[in-house]
Amino acid sequence: MMKIDECPDTLDGATVLSAGLPRENGCSLIDGQEVPIVAYAIAKYDTEDGYYLFALSESWTVIGDTYWPSLDEAKRQGEYEAGILLDDWKDRR
Repeated sequence: MMKIDECPDTLDGATVLSAGLPRENGCSLIDGQEVPIVAYAIAKYDTEDGYYLFALSESWTVIGDTYWPSLDEAKRQGEYEAGILLDDWKDRR
């Protein structure tokens, strides 16, 4: 089982600001194979204003992402997509 404290500080070159574990099962289709989404992270690139909601595999690999103008909107999307309640996000700041 994933431990949210083990989430890397950076993913895909972006600084991780918050991470959460999904309450609902999901997967991403990669090269015709279903890859389970086992965690989510919200990260920010230094060169961009917005935030990315990253879907993560068991090896902390980014397998999907969406862009959001604010941290709050990214967290709310995580709640919509995976049932991660706002209080369940573990902030890094």
